[in-house]
Amino acid sequence: SKLSVRDVYTYPTVKELAGYVDKINATKQSQEASKSKTEQNPKVNLLTYYTVAFLQIISIVFFYGIASMFAISPFIVKHYDADVTYPLLALYCTMGMLLAYPLFLLLSIVFKWVIIGRFKEGAYPLWGFYYFRFWLVKKIVDLTPIPFLTGTPFLSVYFRLMGATIGKDVYIGSDRLRLFDLVSIDDHSSISKEAHVMGYSVENGMLRLGRITIGKSCFVGARALLGENSKMEDQSALLELSMLRTGASIPFGEIWRGSPARPCSQVDSIWLTLKKDQPQPVSLLKRIGLNTVHALAMLGVLLLPTLLLVPYSMTILYIEADYSLGITLLSIIPLSALYIFAFCVSIAAIKWIVLGRLKPVNIPIHSLLYIRKWIVDTLISCSLLFFKSLYATLFLPPWLRLIGAKIGKRAEISTVNYISTDLLRIDQESFLADSVNVGPPLVINGTMIFRRTHIGSRSFVGNSAVLPTGGRVEDGCLIGVLSITPSSPEQAQMKDASWLGSPPIFLPKRQESPKFPEKYTFKPTKGLFFLRGFIEFFKITIPFAISTLLFFLFYSYSYHVFESGNYNRFLYESPLVLLLICMSTILFGVFFKKLLIGKYKPDAKPLWCTFVWRNEFVNSISENLVYPFFEYMVLGTPFAPLYFRLMGCKIGKRVYMETTEITEFDLVNVGDDSSLNYICTIQTHLFEDRVMKMSHVNIGRDCNVGSLSVVLYDTRMHNNTSLSGLSLLMKGETLPENTNWQGSPCQLQK
Repeated sequence: SKLSVRDVYTYPTVKELAGYVDKINATKQSQEASKSKTEQNPKVNLLTYYTVAFLQIISIVFFYGIASMFAISPFIVKHYDADVTYPLLALYCTMGMLLAYPLFLLLSIVFKWVIIGRFKEGAYPLWGFYYFRFWLVKKIVDLTPIPFLTGTPFLSVYFRLMGATIGKDVYIGSDRLRLFDLVSIDDHSSISKEAHVMGYSVENGMLRLGRITIGKSCFVGARALLGENSKMEDQSALLELSMLRTGASIPFGEIWRGSPARPCSQVDSIWLTLKKDQPQPVSLLKRIGLNTVHALAMLGVLLLPTLLLVPYSMTILYIEADYSLGITLLSIIPLSALYIFAFCVSIAAIKWIVLGRLKPVNIPIHSLLYIRKWIVDTLISCSLLFFKSLYATLFLPPWLRLIGAKIGKRAEISTVNYISTDLLRIDQESFLADSVNVGPPLVINGTMIFRRTHIGSRSFVGNSAVLPTGGRVEDGCLIGVLSITPSSPEQAQMKDASWLGSPPIFLPKRQESPKFPEKYTFKPTKGLFFLRGFIEFFKITIPFAISTLLFFLFYSYSYHVFESGNYNRFLYESPLVLLLICMSTILFGVFFKKLLIGKYKPDAKPLWCTFVWRNEFVNSISENLVYPFFEYMVLGTPFAPLYFRLMGCKIGKRVYMETTEITEFDLVNVGDDSSLNYICTIQTHLFEDRVMKMSHVNIGRDCNVGSLSVVLYDTRMHNNTSLSGLSLLMKGETLPENTNWQGSPCQLQK
């Protein structure tokens, strides 16, 4: 069938639906898609494929070599200054960490111009030599900590040095820009958090690069996606969670929303008022002063985790020197818990000292208040970057309350990508799923807008959903996966309503979840509460503790070789030892999955049961240990599927993977030569009504899943099908062979 969930709701009568079916059959879409795929899917020969794979291995070893040089820097300092004291050595290392940040930025700029020069639009064979150069530059940029530059004036400077055309007073709150030479952003425009301006996709065995042009005074909303060769004319806007199709253009002054984006007539009055205001001029002296303060603020943010690591590391070294190895190992977990606790308390203290309690306000981005807000937001983002294991646990709501959020009893909060705590209220027994963006600020004409965001009781906000600032979700509502709240005040005030998609469509009835006693869903017993807390304590601490042990092993080996006096051996062996130690994290992932889960099977489990907590434990090992130490390094290479195959996924040959968003591994089947683009989600479960429902996802040969898209469980993509970026494949749907689909929820591409 070529019908989608969206089509059924858009054409509710039999007559309307029949007319729509006749229309799409007349297009002969599948035959044209099949012909296009046959003509545009040339595969590189095996010699080129294996040569590129070998070059990627050499590059990966090189990256680990750079990391090892920073890791063994204390030994290098000790080699040249044998009399240095430990406090002075700690000071040198801290200074080295601060200097490493601008050094990485500089190296990425140099490598980009040396390796690829300027990016050129076009289509290039996947796994070919141009693809290798593209991958190498992109990997260097990915490894550079540019997320710390988002929302600062320095990100525009960095992007200009990389080749992008960036105008005056452009606000860039997203680091998702990679084809620098092909991106143009004109004066006074703003790019919101997690906006996707990458400019490339991998589809049908080809790497496709295209231009993205954004005119003057334009607005790109949170988690919006601009396709290749798309254009926004002056004073136009693409709202939150909207997808501008490849080759599409938004005319002058128009506002578009939705996936795929279309002209929009109903927009928030505050938004329209600020859109009419002219940007205020800023004197050169004020700009220099604010940039200086912002640079110092960045140094402070970078210093916090490093300063906390010094006493943590020194304590472990002290215990190891004076006590047995067994006592050292036993002390790792409580010390890890203490470090994480200190990190979270430090963020809370800094938040209240620097910002206090924020009220609904319009903040000029050229102001001290904006910098203070930036410090707090960046530190909260660091908690997700460094300690993602804290999220989706009982320990997260108390910490969010500590930094200003109002959270009701038994509310569940997973990996929220953005949150402004002072302006957030979540009532009792609501559930926020993974990667939700809550209350992202609007930046229009140099002003950042914050409003209160309220989620009623027993409401559910699905994975990758966006709740715009000032949004409200009434009691008992459901905002679906990859969905946004309705913009109409009448619709937004409906209770017990279900909304799906972008723009959202009303679901008059949705599938009911299996029934479980309330003690396993909304009202757990004290015994279940304490058992979950006990398991989640180790879910939070063990990944960090294992990381500590692995670095302890690396430093012990390095110290042994260093003390032997063979300095050359010390330098060339360290990268290989670090690589092997990082690869060993795969064994921990496989071990804990076999121990705690065994094999995933289609099933339904209530939230308050050990299976769910054990599953979260396995995910925590992957997300906080395996991915940062190994998997992120090999994304975009033929070795990316290795870990997922070992964990139970069935992934075919030459599959392109640029995502780690897979959880219940045994339920995933991906055919040969398919492409899983940037941070797409293969979602084998949903958590509606506090019940975890799991089932299979089947993706055939030569299929494409676009960037930021979500494929839900109980779905099948037949061979040679394509799902565009920021699109949602609903549970139970099947995509016929040789068809192209797009949108949230997806529909046949015309």
